[in-house]
Amino acid sequence: IEDVLESHPDIEIAAVVSVPDDRFQEVGAAFFMTPEQQLSVTDLTGFCKENLANYKVPKYFTQVDALPLLPIGKVDKVSLKKLARGNHLKEST
Repeated sequence: IEDVLESHPDIEIAAVVSVPDDRFQEVGAAFFMTPEQQLSVTDLTGFCKENLANYKVPKYFTQVDALPLLPIGKVDKVSLKKLARGNHLKEST
């Protein structure tokens, strides 16, 4: 999923984590960085639907200025999961 998102010409780096969902148990939440412009969720969803199986398309997209990194330079997915769950809870209320 991350490779497909990163193949989009306007995305520098992407990371996908799972978040709880009442209907599907877990769904994907994508975080991505772009050089300058804003990307619409509609465009990204369409791009993902063209290149991924439907069940793999993230349900949530969040554009960030920077992804949290571990000291070894990898994306800190634990931090992203906490952020995604916080965002997901805010959207539900």
